[in-house]
Amino acid sequence: MFLRALGGYLATRDPMQRAITLIFLPPVAVCVNALVRQILGAPLPTAVSASTTALLMLQPYLTLRLTARLRHVPTWLDRTLLISLVASIVAVAAAPRPLNVGYLLLASGTFTVTEVIAGTYLLIGAQRRSGAARARLRLAAVATYAFVAMMLMLYTGAALSPSTRSWLAPAGRVVALVSAVGYLIAFMPPAWLRRVMSATVWYEATEDLQRLPSAVSTAQVWRRFVQVVHETTGTDAVVLVRTARGGRLEQVAAVCRSGASLPHDPMPELTDKDLALLLAARQPVTAGSTRRPAPALATYYAQATGARLVTALELSLSADECGAVLLMDRYQALFTTDDLRLTAVLGGQAQALAERSTTLAEQRRLSEQLAESVDALTHASQAKSDFLAGMSHELRTPLNAIIGFSDLMRAEHPDGDRRTVPADWVDHIHNSGRHLLGLINDILDLAKVEAGRLELNPEPLALDVAVHEVITGLRPLTDRKGLEVVIDVPQVAVRADPLRFRQILDNLLSNAIKFTPEGGRIALSAAGEAGEVALSVADSGVGIAAEDHARVFEEFQQVGSAAQRQAGTGLGLALTRRLVEAHGGSIVLQSELGEGSRFTVRLPDATAEMPAAAPTALPVTGPVGAARGRVLIIDDDARAAELLMTYLAAAGYQVRVAPGGEEGLAAARAWVPDAILLDVVMPGLDGWDVIRELKHEDPLRGIPVFFATIIDDRKAGMSLGATDFFVKPVDHDLLLAQLARHVVPAGNDAASVLVVDRDDQTRRVVEQHLRDGGIDVVACDDGPEGLRLSRDRRFDLIICDLQMADVDGFALLAGLEGDPATRGIPVLALTEPDLSDADRVRLTGKVIGTMPRSAAASDGVREWVDLAAVASTLSDARGNGAQQ
Repeated sequence: MFLRALGGYLATRDPMQRAITLIFLPPVAVCVNALVRQILGAPLPTAVSASTTALLMLQPYLTLRLTARLRHVPTWLDRTLLISLVASIVAVAAAPRPLNVGYLLLASGTFTVTEVIAGTYLLIGAQRRSGAARARLRLAAVATYAFVAMMLMLYTGAALSPSTRSWLAPAGRVVALVSAVGYLIAFMPPAWLRRVMSATVWYEATEDLQRLPSAVSTAQVWRRFVQVVHETTGTDAVVLVRTARGGRLEQVAAVCRSGASLPHDPMPELTDKDLALLLAARQPVTAGSTRRPAPALATYYAQATGARLVTALELSLSADECGAVLLMDRYQALFTTDDLRLTAVLGGQAQALAERSTTLAEQRRLSEQLAESVDALTHASQAKSDFLAGMSHELRTPLNAIIGFSDLMRAEHPDGDRRTVPADWVDHIHNSGRHLLGLINDILDLAKVEAGRLELNPEPLALDVAVHEVITGLRPLTDRKGLEVVIDVPQVAVRADPLRFRQILDNLLSNAIKFTPEGGRIALSAAGEAGEVALSVADSGVGIAAEDHARVFEEFQQVGSAAQRQAGTGLGLALTRRLVEAHGGSIVLQSELGEGSRFTVRLPDATAEMPAAAPTALPVTGPVGAARGRVLIIDDDARAAELLMTYLAAAGYQVRVAPGGEEGLAAARAWVPDAILLDVVMPGLDGWDVIRELKHEDPLRGIPVFFATIIDDRKAGMSLGATDFFVKPVDHDLLLAQLARHVVPAGNDAASVLVVDRDDQTRRVVEQHLRDGGIDVVACDDGPEGLRLSRDRRFDLIICDLQMADVDGFALLAGLEGDPATRGIPVLALTEPDLSDADRVRLTGKVIGTMPRSAAASDGVREWVDLAAVASTLSDARGNGAQQ
């Protein structure tokens, strides 16, 4: 046993193996001494015999030093026992021979006490372990007790008679054999016995681990793994770490003895490189060693747990995930190799259980996803049925009115190509058509929002202006019911798409008007709140029950009693909520039955982005009977073209129609209209091709082009240079308003132009050349003065510099757009040659064109001469050249 222990120590230089070797050294020295004496046939020198005896008497202290590596031994006890043993050795060495009973009792007493204390510490250490490790430590304690019993027999035999020694000697040999076998099994069991003991422990630990239910998560599996390792190995703490994304270490599970503490996760600076250094180090790693500094990961956890030794074992957590289990102890384990083998086996079992948990969790997720899909399909089917049921009445009612009154009109006696019919029949058909169009638009808008295809063009929008515009449009409805409308909206702005915001407000106000009884009250108020603007629409109507607050925002839902319900599809509030949320806002309902309702919409505040507003004035319009200009309609649908032509002719425009793209280009080149209405879907050249051709021809490039089509792709149209984009059926009031902005009516008076430019020389040259062309010119050198002049007088055109010191051109454009008195004035922007793409996008839709500044004075004069020639045609209602 001594030679095996010595060989193990020389191979590993393990301090624990060295302590075991020293336990066997004293009895081996005695045996060698006796063997040499027999071989030589003479006694050995007195010094050798005395040294052997002293070494034998120190054997209990060597055993105590072994136990001190396993658990704490008080320093005072260690020193006391050592001094006692040394004192007894000195006393025995100095005593005369033969030794009397007193010396024998002194030697045997100190030896026995020290050996019993060492054995007791081995028994205490066994309580921390389980399974074979506990049995081996207990067996080591028994072997220690047997060794002290053998030594007592030896001491006792020296004082007894020869006859007594004759039977005591064999008994001592038996006890010595028991001690030797005990030490052998405890410290160096044969391979077959080690396998048997390990298999038993592995089986019990694996059974403990596999008792986990199948529904546990992967995290629970690894937590149970570290608990089993902790209980089986008896270490102070066990931690499982893995490499997360970016190489950072992540703590998976941890367990420690009571009184110790562990951090929730490793320090952020610890990475997979620190783990690799720890795994490559000699195990176990001693933290705090000055001779061989420990890796950072070992030091971190040792300090956190108060441990001195850290043993790391690499572990595979899954097929593509690696980590390590860290065993931490204040004292060295006696069976480290066996503990690591057990931990590796348990790690493999835990990995299999974790993969099973992952598979089962994925299976449950797929099952839940399938169930959700089935529920979604069921709800979709029910929604389809609800949609058809809800829409059947809403579609049939206006269609029946249109068909019915059309039949009545056809039945009237014809007078040539005309029939005389009652005006209310025409009103019924018109109202039914508008109702049907609104219904279809709501459905299409809702579908766009749900599909994520709704295009918004948010911009700073003056809230007070928008509210008054919507209220003005709904005034006939409020007057009909005698409703009091109270508006308390300050001069704030929201960031929203103007068209969609008006749709939101129109839906809320229409809803309030519908459910407020005659003589009731509707109040609009707004206030800024932490980066948002809250707009409230309150009414004194029937109110909504608390349990119905969520339902009012669902499609095709009308709440309240049947008597309270009004005509409608139940889409208005659902669409309103979707539009508000698409703007990044929110809508909240406050209501009680009989107490009215309050809808509050919150949208991003854009007040800081709005220019300072000046007092507004009514816009100046041209004479009613004046010729408004020439408009070319390019559309292959004869009925749609005829309808547009009727609208425009009634408004005073001279109109021509081209039935296709090729014909439209030919007519534009020959007639050079003031504006073009363009369809997209046409045979041959479509609308996209036509506008590209128009924008590449110098005589036609400046003509404002308005799309009027069934294709709802405003973004594409505006990117190609369109002035505006209308989706059929076209709102003719809005169309006429846009034409009035971009087509200058003919008249006898000279056209007037406002020039705003920071450079005195350029401004004077421009002013002179425009006056030479018969243009009435007013000039100024800064933005605020330009805004003031534009509000004091109506100009046919404004030419502005984009780069001014106090208010730049973009702020001037915003100010013009924000004032109804100046909103319709065409603007030509002077830009630098290197105008950025971003600035070009900002100018889109805000100016009728741009003109680059010239680097040389002569070039600048030439540019302004061209401008004067174009501007002089304004008096002849030919504003198509303003965008040269």
